[in-house]
Amino acid sequence: MVLQPAQEWKETWKDFSYKLLTPSQKELENQATDPEETEQLANYQNDPLLPDHFNPDVPGRRAHYFAPIRAEKSCLDCHRNPMLGDKAVGDLQEGQLLGVM
Repeated sequence: MVLQPAQEWKETWKDFSYKLLTPSQKELENQATDPEETEQLANYQNDPLLPDHFNPDVPGRRAHYFAPIRAEKSCLDCHRNPMLGDKAVGDLQEGQLLGVM
């Protein structure tokens, strides 16, 4: 999955409610806060081939769609850059899980 630059990506999805879960859990807003989020994040960390997941039956809430965001070659230079501060991933490898949307 090739992602657009962050600003363009946010504009594309502005009419949807979404959450970016990250394995590092550095930022409070990116932490899993319910059992389904926790389970899906763990599933994507443990299985690099796991496809997108759609759960239309979340009682009392909207449907949930989960998709892994994995590092591609084009991600490596920027996300390894220490100038990114908290957004830097350090020794990032191609295929590594960056997050789950």
